[in-house]
Amino acid sequence: MEFVIWGTDFGHKRGEFCVRSISGQYLLSYFRTDYLYEKDGELLEGRAGDMLIMPPGVTVYHGPISNMTEGFVNDWIYVGGDDFSAILDKYPLPLATPFRASDGELLARCIRKINAEASYKLCGHTEKCDGCMTELIIDLYREYTRQTSASVTSAIELIRSEFLKDPKRSWTLSSMAEFCGYSESRFSALYKQKYSLSPISDLIDIRLKQAQMLLRYSPLSISEIADSVGFGSIFYFSKAFKSAFGLSPTEYRREYAS
Repeated sequence: MEFVIWGTDFGHKRGEFCVRSISGQYLLSYFRTDYLYEKDGELLEGRAGDMLIMPPGVTVYHGPISNMTEGFVNDWIYVGGDDFSAILDKYPLPLATPFRASDGELLARCIRKINAEASYKLCGHTEKCDGCMTELIIDLYREYTRQTSASVTSAIELIRSEFLKDPKRSWTLSSMAEFCGYSESRFSALYKQKYSLSPISDLIDIRLKQAQMLLRYSPLSISEIADSVGFGSIFYFSKAFKSAFGLSPTEYRREYAS
């Protein structure tokens, strides 16, 4: 790997923007303050605690947000070489898109080790530097995948809680996926992976189980129960209920009452 220039806890001057691109080099940055970054021609606001990896060939454009009285502060290092590209291929992290790093000293510790090895150049210093950077990428990837998994779980659990709270709501696969922020195919796959049912099948199952309880304990008519749990058609409700429980709603109510 090639380590070109670096800095830790680097305070930029008030109002200073960093505009730089080094050919063939990735830029790894950890931001200790809020900051601005450019993406697709638009200036976006990042938060303290962000990691940002800029790929080669992309102009780096970082700066302070408008209300800052001081310049932004970050840890940063330029890294190149085929070995580094291979590590990112094996442990794919977002490029040119911020992600969170809970350990604010992770990059700084790596940079300090690389700085020490590069300064003294003892035997094996190249391998030590490469190993340090490899360990950093693996640690960042582990945290990123944990965060991603937690985010997915949270979104899927949240929409299922919406099914339980309001089964009458008119859901479509498209509106479910949009609620969670995924494509329909991705949402369906994630939902089935967690609950072993497609989202539509699970919603129908939730509606039927709530109807089952209402048939047991409420004085509502069967058509009122069907409507209250989201079945617009009494015929479809009766058919689905009998398929699930082996009895029609009328038979189920009579059986339970007896």
